[in-house]
Amino acid sequence: MKLHIYTDGMELENEPISLQQAFELLEKQSDHSMVEDNFIGFTIDNDDKAIIQFIRFNEKKWTIDIPAYEEMRYIGALTNQVSHDLVFSITRDFFDTNSLFHKSIKLKKYENITEYMKTRYGVIFEFEVKEY
Repeated sequence: MKLHIYTDGMELENEPISLQQAFELLEKQSDHSMVEDNFIGFTIDNDDKAIIQFIRFNEKKWTIDIPAYEEMRYIGALTNQVSHDLVFSITRDFFDTNSLFHKSIKLKKYENITEYMKTRYGVIFEFEVKEY
């Protein structure tokens, strides 16, 4: 996995990262009220279109954001608020190359991602169209 982080005015891209390192960075992540445009994301190897991102709002509340692409064109994102503990569970699933979640993100199977999150965690994603 690779790390993409923009926080506290620092941007790192495509740095290899282990699950343990990811957990440590998530734990240290500043909350959004302190830093604008503050997110941490993880990509599958060198595929910058297979990514999960998190924004921390406070000690207990985060937003998960999974950018969605169609024919390599950004079309929006699957998004919802999740608990602090759930961020770690989702990250663990993302790093597990055998998990359905990991495989669905890698293949950009957004219906599978939505169903997985609903079934496993009770998280119902909203699809948010974003213009950049």
